[in-house]
Amino acid sequence: MCDTTVKYITRNDKEVEVEFDTEDSVLNLEHKNIASIDLTPLKGCGNLQELNLNANYLKTIDLSPLSQCENLKILRLSKNELASIDLTPLQGLVHLRILEMGSNELHNLDLSPLANCTNLERLRLFNNLLENIDLTPLVRCTNLQYLEIESNRLLEIDMSPLKQCTEMIQLNLMYNKFKHIDLSPLRNAKKLKFIYLQHNVLEEIDLEPLSNCNDLRILQLGGNRLEHIDLNPLANCTELRRLGLSVNRLKSIDLYPLVKAKHIFSLDLARNRLNEIDLTPIAGWSSLEELFLYSEHPNEENEFRVIDISPLFACEALEDLTIPPDSHLVAKAALRTKKDIPDIIQELIDEDRIEWIQ
Repeated sequence: MCDTTVKYITRNDKEVEVEFDTEDSVLNLEHKNIASIDLTPLKGCGNLQELNLNANYLKTIDLSPLSQCENLKILRLSKNELASIDLTPLQGLVHLRILEMGSNELHNLDLSPLANCTNLERLRLFNNLLENIDLTPLVRCTNLQYLEIESNRLLEIDMSPLKQCTEMIQLNLMYNKFKHIDLSPLRNAKKLKFIYLQHNVLEEIDLEPLSNCNDLRILQLGGNRLEHIDLNPLANCTELRRLGLSVNRLKSIDLYPLVKAKHIFSLDLARNRLNEIDLTPIAGWSSLEELFLYSEHPNEENEFRVIDISPLFACEALEDLTIPPDSHLVAKAALRTKKDIPDIIQELIDEDRIEWIQ
């Protein structure tokens, strides 16, 4: 056994020493109240594979000693108070797979040192103060699976360096200030499952690059300024589970491209400018649990004059349904005696909200 001592100072000015066996692969210092730390003792720790400094109070950190930790795979620095960080010491760490720097106070970040980290799988930069980000250094990171840059101040982003990232599973850019996002670099990312673009200021979005993402599970586009959405590129996304389009400016929507998406459990269209909707494609969504066509928000809301809810009688899993209180609901008379009606539909029947039609 060969021990080394890592020293850190807590937020209460207490000096703490931690014995670390250099034969170990993980050093976990999460939630240790660390205000500053000297990583020098880790210099040359060739067995170190994971260093976890999440959830501390670090304002600065010198990563230089890690440059010789050649087998480092995971570095976690999230939930600190870092205003800046020099990633240069990481440039030779070719085995690095996960780099987490979320929930800090980063205004700028140079990703250039990651150019040789071609095994990088996850990059987490969420909840910072970034106003721009250059993804060019990631052009050779073809194993990248998770890119999380949500909750920053980004106005634009060039995703062309991600063209070869065919292993991408999740893209999270929500809560930024994007007016435009070009998804075309993701055309070959056929393994994409989760895309979060909600709460930006998007006025349009072309979903055509997602036409080959047959395993797409979640697509969130709520809280933007979309006036039109073409769902045709999602026709082959038969594994889709959740589609969020609320709080936009949609005046019409065609759900027919989703007729094969039988696993959808949540569809949110509330707070748009819709005045009619054809729910026919929903009849085959046996997993549907949530359908939001309305919210009680005082601002602009959908104004459906008539809604034919006949297709919802087949959605036996439906538990949560929101519709405008003044909408005229109709359903086919033949469904009146149908068995296994969702409870939420039965409530509408009991309230005499439905007009039965032939």
